[in-house]
Amino acid sequence: MKHFATVNIERLDNLRLLVANIHAEESGALVNQIIVEYEGITAALLTLIDADVSHVLTSDRSLYAKILADSQMSAELKHKSVTTDTASAVETNAEILRELYGTEKDEPETHKQPSVWRIWLASHLQKITNIIGGIKQ
Repeated sequence: MKHFATVNIERLDNLRLLVANIHAEESGALVNQIIVEYEGITAALLTLIDADVSHVLTSDRSLYAKILADSQMSAELKHKSVTTDTASAVETNAEILRELYGTEKDEPETHKQPSVWRIWLASHLQKITNIIGGIKQ
């Protein structure tokens, strides 16, 4: 039985993941979901071939080009908004994937240094304020 899949290479912290949501060709029902560490395009193609995928929807250009070169599957390059189900799969399983692959959640920086233009602008506005304040007094 042939299947079609939505496939992308997604990021989770510093980890690249191959995400494939595999659907039955007749009904369109989700029959399998593969989320594995990305080990290159050739390994990704072998994973899809093993899953009996005949058609791929992707927004990854390198994956699309490699699939077109492979005669066993067909592919469509779609906008990222069409293939959001792969990103959703990573978000849904993020904690499990972090535990499985031993990666830490990226913590956002709490204090960023202001950019040079903001510092320059603030100092000049302060000077203008001091000049105006001196004139009024």
